[in-house]
Amino acid sequence: MHEVTAMSKVATLQYKKQPIYVFIREKLGKHGAPYIVIKLPDRTEAHIALKDGKIFDSTITRMDIINFVKEWIGAYFDELMASWEAAKKGKALAVPSDMPKAVESEFKVRKVQEVKVGTKPLTLVLTFETGETRLVDFAKDVIPQNSAFHCLSDPNIFKEAKADGSAVVWESADIDIEAADLYEVSTEYAPHSTKIASHYSSLRK
Repeated sequence: MHEVTAMSKVATLQYKKQPIYVFIREKLGKHGAPYIVIKLPDRTEAHIALKDGKIFDSTITRMDIINFVKEWIGAYFDELMASWEAAKKGKALAVPSDMPKAVESEFKVRKVQEVKVGTKPLTLVLTFETGETRLVDFAKDVIPQNSAFHCLSDPNIFKEAKADGSAVVWESADIDIEAADLYEVSTEYAPHSTKIASHYSSLRK
């Protein structure tokens, strides 16, 4: 049987005019697991497991791109697995590079109006254009998901966060994360004083 050690290109995606080159390859290990490698023109890349979407390694800082690819994996999982099986025999199969309309409609652009560093380490309080205020715990929900974000563990870099339309950016680290992605991992924010006021208000009823 042909051993898959070289990458086989299976698709070229387009996201916001950004080409994304997709390759399929066996993950080296005791059992081996199929995963894809996505590469961008700037030579950054990420390795994403097909079966669970786990990111093995990444130098891509834009989570919107990675999440877009994950949605594409979900839409064409059967085709990607078939391509993987064919690759084991020496020839990978091309996979559709479009995004089904049903999946495209799920993407929602959000804009951030204000960014504040939270009282808890490595948290941000984000105010969105809708007026919602949400809390994002980077130590728990963002940094562990992408090795490219490890530099945000440095408090001096982390506090540089600022709003830039539909993203939060750290210019010195050359990192921008889509507001929509941060919204997905955020929780409703209620300042301590507000919680106390709410508590006493409930007691008076």
